[in-house]
Amino acid sequence: MTNYKLQDKIYDYLYELSVDIDHFDSVRTMISLIPYSPLLRDFDRQKFLLQLLQNENSQSSSFYVAWFLHFMTNDNYSMNDDHERQQYQELIKAWTHGFEHDYSKLHVIIMKIDKLLDPFRSAPTGSNLEKCCELFIHHMIDICFNQGKISFSDKSRKIPTAL
Repeated sequence: MTNYKLQDKIYDYLYELSVDIDHFDSVRTMISLIPYSPLLRDFDRQKFLLQLLQNENSQSSSFYVAWFLHFMTNDNYSMNDDHERQQYQELIKAWTHGFEHDYSKLHVIIMKIDKLLDPFRSAPTGSNLEKCCELFIHHMIDICFNQGKISFSDKSRKIPTAL
């Protein structure tokens, strides 16, 4: 078997793989090794991560929290590269798409925002990680203000945002 055939088989296997929260550590490790592996050199990380999200629209808020912490809080994206910055933004949008219209999931995500921000706290000023954090915060602010109402802990009390 040639390297190309093996490579194709590996890609087919990975793209068809059913991944759940229990596999996130292994998947993150595999993704971090892509630059060092000739067999994974052309593996499309973006396509793979988007596919994980698109296949899991019925997942719990725990899935989305774990997915974000495993795949969006690392230094794999260069924010000085337009293409990579756009990929990061695309992943953030795809991630929020899974829960932004489900108020119970969104509520849980917002309540866990500190946990989502924790990995960014030690980012040096001007680093890629700090810039990723800024993109994330701005996107979450947009999501919150696009909801049309503000909920308090008492779910029966809602007020319009246009006060």
